[in-house]
Amino acid sequence: MGALADDMTYASVCDVAHAVAGLAEAHPVRLEIHTMHWCREKAERDLAGLRGVKIQGLVAEGEYERTLSEADALLIAYNFDPGSIAYIGYSLANKMPECLASGAPLLAYGPRGVATIDYLEAAGVAAVVTERGGSALVQAIERLVFDPGLGSSLAQSARRHVEANLSRAIVQKRFRDVLHEAWAIGPFPREAGAHYDETDCISALFDEALQGAVMIDVGAHHGHALFPFLHKGWRVFAFEPDNGNRAILEKRLEHSGELRSLIRLDDRAVSDHVSTGLAFYRSDQSSGISGLSAFHPSHVSKQTVDTTTLSEVLAEDDLPGVDFLKIDTEGHDLFVLRGFPWHRFRPAVIECEFEDAKTIPLGYTFHDMAGFLLEQGYRVYVSEWHPIIRYGIRHDWHRLAPYPCELSDHNAWGNLLAFRESIDEAALANAIGKLIKVRQGSGHAGERNSLVLATDRRYRIAFDPAFRQLSSNIWRYHHDPGSPRQHWMAIVDAPGETAGRTFAAGMRLRASVPMVVMVSLGRLGGAEYEGVSERVHLEAGQDRQMRLTLAFNGAHPALKLQLYVEGMGLVREGDLIVDSLCVGEIPAGLADAFTDGKLDLRAANHLLRSGRNTEAATVYEFLFARNPLRIYRDNAEIAKARRSAEMVEGQS
Repeated sequence: MGALADDMTYASVCDVAHAVAGLAEAHPVRLEIHTMHWCREKAERDLAGLRGVKIQGLVAEGEYERTLSEADALLIAYNFDPGSIAYIGYSLANKMPECLASGAPLLAYGPRGVATIDYLEAAGVAAVVTERGGSALVQAIERLVFDPGLGSSLAQSARRHVEANLSRAIVQKRFRDVLHEAWAIGPFPREAGAHYDETDCISALFDEALQGAVMIDVGAHHGHALFPFLHKGWRVFAFEPDNGNRAILEKRLEHSGELRSLIRLDDRAVSDHVSTGLAFYRSDQSSGISGLSAFHPSHVSKQTVDTTTLSEVLAEDDLPGVDFLKIDTEGHDLFVLRGFPWHRFRPAVIECEFEDAKTIPLGYTFHDMAGFLLEQGYRVYVSEWHPIIRYGIRHDWHRLAPYPCELSDHNAWGNLLAFRESIDEAALANAIGKLIKVRQGSGHAGERNSLVLATDRRYRIAFDPAFRQLSSNIWRYHHDPGSPRQHWMAIVDAPGETAGRTFAAGMRLRASVPMVVMVSLGRLGGAEYEGVSERVHLEAGQDRQMRLTLAFNGAHPALKLQLYVEGMGLVREGDLIVDSLCVGEIPAGLADAFTDGKLDLRAANHLLRSGRNTEAATVYEFLFARNPLRIYRDNAEIAKARRSAEMVEGQS
């Protein structure tokens, strides 16, 4: 089933047809070929006269699965010539998974070096013939015809393989994991503005790869780290000696309902010894750098605290274990570790902060603390951040590295992540990759009070202050019903001639909460407005592909693809994914196909094979503008070359 392209499949399908015709002289063997109408004429001319070969149109969509499952065998074939092999490259047959899942045995005929053939041969789930000529193809067909047991065995193996490896959910997860693992460990330059929270990463690991029930949070601040674990039902021991920070945490706990019973909040500082009446320092620059040491010029002593040790505190409880120990004491983390009851417990995961600028005056370095954890038998990873510019602002993450290692900058800081058992590094990288956000543009979102401009590969992105960029394609939107409309737009500068031309635009939207959004395509500038718009109701978590087309009458120096949020119900804030942007000229005759979602690679290929080379080149270029895949660019060049050849022939 499918196209019979000269540069992909046709020659090998003809080989199979001739092999079947030879067998059909003595056996009831039949090859049914279902193909598109633009391929059918060629196939009927070349193959319809062969015994046992039947050429038909494509199977109706509703009959597709039944037709596959009722077949005695299915065929996937690829040409053996170098041009076809180069064209096919690493592309896998779209229909391979459903063929394997159909319950019918699969015959694969084609050369090694073609991804589909190599995949099926390695998996052992099909009868594979990789040589052209000789008797191998005929023998493979004979075995499938006369050995039902072989066909049944292949079909069963294929189904098991699909369930284990090729379901949509499995492939999507594997692809996401590979992407996350590939970029998660860095390094990221400072200008990338990479950012993630190590404790959120540990929380995610306990959701998937680890198990636990008890957390100790030394330096709990306002409770960001501990609340995810309370919501898991964990028991939490929290320490926050800063009176101001603790008051905020206590207020949050008052509104946490039954979760309040899971936490013990202690107002003492933690160290490796017990003391009373020690000076405790706070800073107006950041509430996050309170501690027992005055390492910053803004530090002032506004209270005194007592210190305890974790050995002393945990002696009062008959705990089965400690699963996560998180420490953030602004320089005193090693002392907290020294005061832990190692003879009783070995936490599954430890997170502790390092910064030599704070700790060298206290007598230890980043290497001393990492070495201490190694001595306890832990596997240690260094989550390194670029040197701090100023406390109290968002910092920039650099990389993750296994210890032992040296820091990229002696002024760097970060967190040590220590695991009692060997951690699956792919799972760790995947957890980080899901959390990393990369800053686009420059400046701080809170400082924006006018239209802000950023750039991407093909468009200028402009957005009003209600939109705050979280990553390259995720925007946090704050809705104020009483304020003027807040716009997000992709601007196309110098779009070329627009008068009398048809332009198409598209984008994918997904919102974290229900939203009503108005999307429009129009001119940008002071000329008389031309535009088209569509109102869309976004459901939480569901993708919506927007497609607009407009035939412009006037000449315009710039175009805009714009959206604004009309309403969000009672909610005032939500995240909006905006990607798969495309704005470009298309042939007027294809406008309806684009709006209906039918202007895709298959449609472009149909135009090319039908000899409509000018239209095909335009569509490939449009698809490339939307998603810069090599196949779009290469096919556009093929279409242009054919168009040029036609022009030369027309002139001769």
